[in-house]
Amino acid sequence: MEPASQTNDEKTAVLTVVYNEVEANLIKTILEEAGIDCLLVSQVPHSIYPFTINGLGETKIKVLTSKLEEAKAILAESKENLPADEPDAT
Repeated sequence: MEPASQTNDEKTAVLTVVYNEVEANLIKTILEEAGIDCLLVSQVPHSIYPFTINGLGETKIKVLTSKLEEAKAILAESKENLPADEPDAT
């Protein structure tokens, strides 16, 4: 995400909250491929404390407020395009 001085101090908004660093990075990649910069904000480094207790391990994904609706649509579309779970062959 560009420094605030380059975005006219535009505010950010929380797009979603996840509890898994892999999911956070996947969403970040999806958004960046669509041309939307985002920030991953966490209270603790997941590499040091790889757990979630009472929201301690949550990661907030933030985007510029002007891109929030577009980011929501992209995220919803990406979830719709997930492959369906296949039943076990047992």
